[in-house]
Amino acid sequence: MLKLIAHILLAILATNAFAESIEKTSYKFKEKDIETFICKPNSSNYKEAVIYMHGANIRGQIGGTPKEACLRIAKDGYLAISPLRPPHSELKPLSNQQQKQLMGLTIRTVRFVEELPNIEKVHMVGYSEGGIMTLRYATMNSNLASATVLGASASPKGLKKVAKKISTPLLLMVAENDTGSKTSLNHNFVESTKKLADELKANSKTYSYIVLPSYKDDGHKVFWEMGSYWDNIIDFIKKH
Repeated sequence: MLKLIAHILLAILATNAFAESIEKTSYKFKEKDIETFICKPNSSNYKEAVIYMHGANIRGQIGGTPKEACLRIAKDGYLAISPLRPPHSELKPLSNQQQKQLMGLTIRTVRFVEELPNIEKVHMVGYSEGGIMTLRYATMNSNLASATVLGASASPKGLKKVAKKISTPLLLMVAENDTGSKTSLNHNFVESTKKLADELKANSKTYSYIVLPSYKDDGHKVFWEMGSYWDNIIDFIKKH
């Protein structure tokens, strides 16, 4: 019996030794500490990193899956960085100042990742508010290997500009009933994502556009849970 227990303990230790690791660290942005999850794959030979940008943080309730996404990305062999942005006091449209602040934080996050040892490629995955920041960053810069935008799009006035300017390979994903809810501030992301996909096609850009099945009574919340859609995200990342 004791031998059996010893063998089981050794097996557990061996499994954990090669499992993905997760830890919390922080980096500075405007003299403030930004906490982030960092998840490392079981191989030390990784050369690519994926940043996961969660949705809005409303008084500590975070839209998306920052911890779970971090672990899933690492499981597929990538270094994963999942920063936890400071909370908003309420869910409402972002002011210009807030948008500038978030873009500054996004730029700082990419710089933080690029400075990590052995990283040759950086990808970004963003949901909702994080998806908007991902799309804006990818439009303004060309240093991402790929960008994935979940439940987010450009503004109606900015669609054509984004489609003409962006050079980053882009994956757009939305649930078919993400047509307006309290969670999305009544944005119809099905409509705006389809329009962006059409503009990208017209401009011969590298992109993929996926509409997921309807999710319960609010399609915007499909990305609050881990699901099979992550297979599509990882496949897209692997291609680029």
